[in-house]
Amino acid sequence: QLWQADTDEWSFSGLSAKYGHWLSEAEQARLKRLRSPQAALRLLLGRVLMRGVLSRYLHIPNPQELPVVAEAGGKPALASASADEAGLIFNLTHSQRKVLLAVAMMPDAQVSLGVDIEWMKRKRRVSPIAHRYFAEDECSGLLSLPQSQRLERFYTLWTLKEAYIKARGLGLALPLQQFAFSLGGSGLLTARFSPMLPNHSGHWRFWSLQTAPDYRIGLSIATAANPPQPVTIAPEAFCVTAPALSSSSVPSSTVPVKVLSATS
Repeated sequence: QLWQADTDEWSFSGLSAKYGHWLSEAEQARLKRLRSPQAALRLLLGRVLMRGVLSRYLHIPNPQELPVVAEAGGKPALASASADEAGLIFNLTHSQRKVLLAVAMMPDAQVSLGVDIEWMKRKRRVSPIAHRYFAEDECSGLLSLPQSQRLERFYTLWTLKEAYIKARGLGLALPLQQFAFSLGGSGLLTARFSPMLPNHSGHWRFWSLQTAPDYRIGLSIATAANPPQPVTIAPEAFCVTAPALSSSSVPSSTVPVKVLSATS
């Protein structure tokens, strides 16, 4: 599932007063180091969303007790045997006003999960970035589009690439030119990987989604099971959270998210 929150629905003081006690000392210390009010609000909202949602998945009554640890680079992870047993994995991302949490529970398979969201109204120097980071056919396909279509296609490709490298956990250490995505006329999304790509394995699936106007999401899931364990991603499998957090720690109102393209 995807859980989404919007910083426009919250003030830092209000959110902190109501849910700030959920954060660990390390999380609170990191929050205090941020000088940008918007960055601080995004971080706080992300941690509240993460703790509220994941504690419910793991049947932990108090979200403050969710065993969150920081991996390299500050990425949050769960230090919990119950999470391992449940096969629960998650990934956080944010852009502009949106904070997004992706959650999967697949107890019978080793799974990798990555998600990225981008605000498409932010202007980019599409051509220089594409030439530097995209595969040759991605770059040529992007730049062959009319100018009015390039920015949206750029963000579609960029979020898919970010989702993959986040699922791999290696960030930009992976050469982005060694894997490529293409979108067919019917909306079919396909992915190709170079034999030179380091340690690429597993059965990968990718989706390009839109949860709100002007925002693009890339989602990647890999299973190590052989044969691959089925993964079904349908509109009803996704939810966008309501602005308010309910007393049960997670937002109660949901709406379907439109699936723009998918492949398996």
